[in-house]
Amino acid sequence: MKPWAKQTGFTIVELLIVIVVIGILAAITIVAYNGIQDRARKSALQSSLTQTEKEIMAWALLKNGESVSLSNSLVGGQIGDGQADLLRSLTSSSDITMYGVYQVVDMNGNYYGFLELLPTSGTQMFWMGTGPTASNSLGTRIDTSSQTNVSTYQTNVRNAGTKVIGWLQVSNGATSRSFGFNQSAAYNTSALTAHAGWNFSRVKVTTAPTGNGLAALVFDKAHDAITRTQIMGWLAEKYNVPISL
Repeated sequence: MKPWAKQTGFTIVELLIVIVVIGILAAITIVAYNGIQDRARKSALQSSLTQTEKEIMAWALLKNGESVSLSNSLVGGQIGDGQADLLRSLTSSSDITMYGVYQVVDMNGNYYGFLELLPTSGTQMFWMGTGPTASNSLGTRIDTSSQTNVSTYQTNVRNAGTKVIGWLQVSNGATSRSFGFNQSAAYNTSALTAHAGWNFSRVKVTTAPTGNGLAALVFDKAHDAITRTQIMGWLAEKYNVPISL
């Protein structure tokens, strides 16, 4: 009689151990790959924003002989309909200056936002758009943890089909708000009640039947009138906006 042949192969326990080990290694690989992708995206965004700052500063110097320093404060931008991550989130009581270019098409569109910052969570708001049609106005709105619907409008600046450039700024520890459309000087400045701080992480440009959102730039710094003039001038030339600053 021949002896039983020695059995070969893996037991169920051994197979389970191998499967678990492979799963752990795959998870580690995916996390590492995602981390590499995230760093690559941030690096590409940083490079793009830095290049935009250089273009603005060079334009200001060559066109107007003005030396402006943006100091790597451009944290986000979006061209056309869509949204994009900010290079770094706007948190705490950070100063913010947002510039936007848009075009109103439907003069009957009340209170429509074309440009806005999006919060990571909650219902904060920071936008520019249209105001009430009766006054042909464009406006801004800010919502914080302490105040809601802080809205103000600049009258007689809305014209069908005409492109506009607006800016909205908070400064002094996010307690002062100012804005203007087609002008670098503040049309309105008002106080904001102290609040828990910002948590914005994305910028959004919206295009709809009421109008076309064209572009937005977001800085984590408050700008003086000279800096605003140069940035708005650069935008006006880039997007063919008929304004004189």
